[in-house]
Amino acid sequence: MAPKLIEICSHEEWLKRYFAHNQFIALFANYVKLWKDLAFIFTLIINLFIVGSFSEKFGDRMHNYRLFMNPDYSEEQTKQLFQIFGILMTVCSMFVVAFFLVKNLPLIIKKAWNTGDNVENMGFIQIIITWLIKFLKVVFSTL
Repeated sequence: MAPKLIEICSHEEWLKRYFAHNQFIALFANYVKLWKDLAFIFTLIINLFIVGSFSEKFGDRMHNYRLFMNPDYSEEQTKQLFQIFGILMTVCSMFVVAFFLVKNLPLIIKKAWNTGDNVENMGFIQIIITWLIKFLKVVFSTL
């Protein structure tokens, strides 16, 4: 257990030093909670727009929608609002996922690949199968 904790602490220390030298990247990494909250708020706004935009009043519900069923908003204006808030939500979510991967993926990869397999005693097919299993472990652990 202690070697795992030492490895996690050394990785955290490396990240801390890296972000201290790269202030622009640290701007995104130090405000992960802000990015999570913004992504959630944009998601709520999009869902409110969805609930308030579909009505049979303007024709086909799936193609003729207006923001809050208001005839002053065109279908194009409504689509643009959906796209703007969707892009903002996606960008904020990407920052959250990117920081999660930067923080956790190196440790997950080390754990999966440092299993002590001796590749010199294996055939080509066994090596490929071993690498595939390790790759699947990394994907499964990350998800």
